[in-house]
This record gives sequence, structure tokens and C-alpha cells, in this order.
Amino acid sequence: MEVSKWVNLPENPTKEDIKAEIERLGKLKSDFANSDSALKIQLNSAYGCIGFTGFICYDRNVAQTVTMQSADLIQFTIRAMDEYFRTVLPSNGDLLAHLGVPLTFQAKQTDKYVKYADTDSLFVVYNDYYLASDRRFDLNQFVLELYKMGLKEYLEVKMVEYCRNYGAIEIRPDKKPAFVIELENICYSVLWTASKKYIKDSSWVKGKTFKPQTEITIKGLDANQSATPKFARDKMKEVIKYIMTNGSKVNDYKISVLLKQVKEQYRKISIEEICRTERITEYAKHVINDTNHLEFKPGAKPHVKGAGYYNFLLYGDKKAQSKYPFLTSATKVRWYYTKQKTDLIESFAFYPDNYPKDIAPEIDYDMQFEKTFLNPINRVLNAIGLKQIDPELVYFEPFGWD
Repeated sequence: MEVSKWVNLPENPTKEDIKAEIERLGKLKSDFANSDSALKIQLNSAYGCIGFTGFICYDRNVAQTVTMQSADLIQFTIRAMDEYFRTVLPSNGDLLAHLGVPLTFQAKQTDKYVKYADTDSLFVVYNDYYLASDRRFDLNQFVLELYKMGLKEYLEVKMVEYCRNYGAIEIRPDKKPAFVIELENICYSVLWTASKKYIKDSSWVKGKTFKPQTEITIKGLDANQSATPKFARDKMKEVIKYIMTNGSKVNDYKISVLLKQVKEQYRKISIEEICRTERITEYAKHVINDTNHLEFKPGAKPHVKGAGYYNFLLYGDKKAQSKYPFLTSATKVRWYYTKQKTDLIESFAFYPDNYPKDIAPEIDYDMQFEKTFLNPINRVLNAIGLKQIDPELVYFEPFGWD
């Protein structure tokens, strides 16, 4: 799309004209983004309604077809990508020669090239080709040349093939292909811990290049979730950066030393800085009694039980009631694990920035550290095949990294 189509400036614009136009385009960008988001919500809602038995146009077959078609498209794309690197590329002698890959190169046939796939993305690992090359291109150049001179056209043909197979629209009203698979990222390394949970160290992102460990993206892990204490998130990112820097050479002793240092800091900073932050939903549904005794429905989450415990203690202290409000549904709370534990009591919650020291029970620092920091790090260590760090953290004296 031509830029001139959207820019509206006089022939000899002044600084004020340009400034005003930039502001107008900024608002236009926001409008398009909001429209895009609204259309996405509308389509998702339409799909959801069709699968809802109370909807007048309910049709389970239609709802099921949407799900099955999406899954089928993902599997088709995975097969097409694997086919390209197993059979199509090895037979393209001119492209291999251009990339500096020996014509005798043998592509792997047992292990899949697609390592991960979800609704709108694929992660493809073909470093075996790059490692076999004579390195005439750096990593980014190698991938971009391969994409430009072979993979891009192949994928376009495959997407048209898929559309025709199902009688789908091949070209959109704006004359662009209905289905497009574009190169968005080139990564030095990617670490998967579970579905939709990964860490990637990007080398190239939509035209921009980055040095190793300068563009690390974390998705779905505690280190980028707002519920995780900010202090814990920042420290997790330090450990993750060390892991992504060293790969298979990660030293679990050095990690345990850093974790020991973080654990010591947990006791030195304010309690609010190490609490999880979550919103209470349907308080009355999960808390049966919080006045003269505590009673919860089975399955009540720790932060909800913590809110019930807070209200219970508040009901028993008239003086404290004049200083602290009761917790209710839709309230965002900070919470921690308590030292005192019973079948009903394990956590305590309170309003953010209003820690009720008059009634607050003692925090269990060991469990708080284990749940909010150690366990998330251990999941990352487990993903790279390292043994998990014991909660007791046997190393007592803090040492440096070197």
C-alpha cells in the first residue's frame, strides 16, 4: 500500500503542517487498530455463539467445523514445511550452491523440522543446513536468502493448493492472497517449556537485526506475567538471560548461587514486593463463611482463600475495620503464603499498597520464594534437561558469577 494514499500534506508543508499530519496519522493508526481488534472480537464472538446451546442459530456442526478446519490447516502447513526441507530443498542444486551448502548434504528424515506450531505461527529449526554451509552468509543473510529464493514461493503455492482443495477464497477483495505465511523472526535460539510457553533470543525481527541476548522475548511464563511480583520477574529475567547465553553449557551451580542471593533478598525487601497480584472473581461463590468462622467451597484458589482469611480477621477486629476496607469480588489483591497453615488457612490477601500490619499473619518466606520464583525457574531448567534446584538451596555463601 502506497504511503502517499494516507498522507495529506500541502505542496510546501510547514513544520506545523507536518506536526499536525503526524498527529492525525497517529489517531488514524489507533482507529485502524481498534477496528481490527473489534472485528476480531466480533468474529470470535460469532463463533462462540454458534457453539452455545442457548443461541437461536446454534449449530454444533458449524462450530466443530471451524475448530477442525483450523487444526487441519496447521497440520497441512507443518507437513508442507517438513516436505520442503526434507525433499524440495535438497533437490534444488542451484539454491544449495548459492547458500554454500554441499550438494551431498543429507537432510534429516526422522526428526521434524517444525518444532512448534500454534494458531498463527510455526517455529522451524533448520540449523543443520546452516551448519553444513561454508558460512558465506551470516545467520540472518542465510535465512533471508533461502526464504527469498525458494521457501516463499513454495509456501505461496502450497497455500493456494490448500484453498483450492476446500473451495476456499484464494484472493481477498484487496487483491492480496487469502492465506499468507510470512517470515517474522530469525532466532539464535528458542527454549520451549510447554505449549504457548517459550523464550526466544531473536536475531532478526521484521527487518531489524539484533545482537545475541539483546532481544529476548518471553511468552506465557511467569517472568512476563503481571501476577508475578515485579521483583521476581526482574530476577527471573536475569537467570533466563544467563540460560539463553550459555545454552547447553549452563552451570547449575552458578544458578543455585544466584537463587540463594535472591532468596536472601526476599527477606530484606517489603512484603508487598514479593506478593502475587490477582483479581478476585465471584468471591461469594467460593467463600461460604468469613464472619464467625472460615469455610470455603472445594477448589477455591489461594488468593480467594487469602481474601476470606483477611475478611475473617477484619471481622474480629473492630479497630482495624476503621483502617482497612473489606475485600469483595472484582477486587485486585496482593497475597502471600502464611507461616501458620491449617486445612483452611494457607494464604493471606490484602489491598495493594495498604498492607494491614495490625492483623496480617506471619509470611512463610521459604514457601513464598519457592512458589513465586524457584518453581518457575525449575520449569525452565527442566526444559533444557538440567536437574531442578532443591528448595533448601545447599549453597550458603554468595559468590560472584566468575
